[in-house]
Amino acid sequence: MNDITAENPSFDWELCGLLHNKIIDIGWAAGGYSETHDHRSWWEYHSTSHSLDGHTCHVHNQPLSTNSILEQLEQRLPLDLIKFLKLAKNCDSGGPFCFIFADLCRPYEILDYLDAANPFASILAQSGGAYQICLYRANLSHGIGILFNIRTMGAFTLYCVEDQPGYGLPAGMIIPLETILSGLLDMEKEKRIEAAGSQLHPGTGKPINPGKWSWNTRDNPEVITPKTVQAWDSLLDAIEEKNPTLRHEQCKVGYPPEALSSAGLCTFWVEHRFIIEFLSSIRIPNFKYIAPGLRLPTSAELMNQPFGDQQKFRRRLDPPTQVHVFPFVFLRTDQPVPMPPYGWLSPQWAKVTQNEAGLYLNSMYGYPDGCRLFLPIRVGENGWAKKGDLTKFKPGGMAWSWYNIFYDGLYQPGNHSHIFRYPALSLERLLTNWTDMVKNGHWNVGPDGVSDGIEKFKEADTEEKWRLYCIQSLW
Repeated sequence: MNDITAENPSFDWELCGLLHNKIIDIGWAAGGYSETHDHRSWWEYHSTSHSLDGHTCHVHNQPLSTNSILEQLEQRLPLDLIKFLKLAKNCDSGGPFCFIFADLCRPYEILDYLDAANPFASILAQSGGAYQICLYRANLSHGIGILFNIRTMGAFTLYCVEDQPGYGLPAGMIIPLETILSGLLDMEKEKRIEAAGSQLHPGTGKPINPGKWSWNTRDNPEVITPKTVQAWDSLLDAIEEKNPTLRHEQCKVGYPPEALSSAGLCTFWVEHRFIIEFLSSIRIPNFKYIAPGLRLPTSAELMNQPFGDQQKFRRRLDPPTQVHVFPFVFLRTDQPVPMPPYGWLSPQWAKVTQNEAGLYLNSMYGYPDGCRLFLPIRVGENGWAKKGDLTKFKPGGMAWSWYNIFYDGLYQPGNHSHIFRYPALSLERLLTNWTDMVKNGHWNVGPDGVSDGIEKFKEADTEEKWRLYCIQSLW
């Protein structure tokens, strides 16, 4: 996983071409014909295909052949981008390029962006987004895709116009294209997304649509769970290194199955599998506090889940046997969340009587290890705290908050993910951040673990320390 670091990114056209082609090969392999497929590059495919001849140029109002458009692109696009388009394989109608990205844009679409000839390109140019072209189209209604700035040679993902009011790009969010392509491969490697071939005919056992594939999210955590357990062990090791008296050779491993079952978790449901496997595998230390004001629950406390009552909280969906996926509170605080004066944003929380603060495990599409820290204190009102996309906490709108962004916005990725439109905070990343906080002495360790109180998290809203509490990531 690559962090977002580049302010003025460079463009490694050869690396981008190789990463692009590796993603294409994964889709072709899923479709079942990677060896016999047309391996022409995007440039070669369009220069020899006449299916788009006759496209009307919006600027000059005259038809242009595909080859004449390519000639214009070769004159107007940077040389390295041309080299990339001559190396990157063309993706045909067998399936999308990867996940929500359909394909590289067609030649006339890129030309329209250069000429600000479509409505979005025109608005983008007027609002300071000149020299942006759409390089990869999003496979969404009203979708945009991966924008590429031909002057800075950096990239930015915009899923649809509504995602970016004013069309301005957040500072620090222009990154190298290879970082986005690498992130897609990282998600595939962790089995968060997967290319799948056509379904098989129940009678013949042959593909219904041979040569077709799709990209889907996965909730099976076989890769994610071991990495997260390792991150947990690293956090406990860091705490014990700061206070060696906390280290004991004999430690309990995992919560008992009956506690997990009584908490509302079911091994039958893949959506529950990560939480069950994680809580069954982690080392239970001989101290309580894992982070400031956040303590490990006892087995009895673990069974007491605010949303565990299926009859009360299950959504009214068909079929009635649909899995009950609910926010699962793991680490606890000793303070309740204040009742909001105007009601809960989430209908689930409107039925809660406990208002329990803590670290919630919250499985989402592509994120069986999703989590959210729900604090009993407000953080972010000073304007220094940032989400993972470097935007400030703002209540309402697209905050995706259960209650109020100032209570549950800390560590959240934000809405400007380059790869996944609605990302969740990965538990592994949160634990890794906490490990660094302990190792580097930002958090104190006492006889019962981390000794700082819950108020320590208010450091996230200060000029000096907000960066310590901001987890930047691609997805």
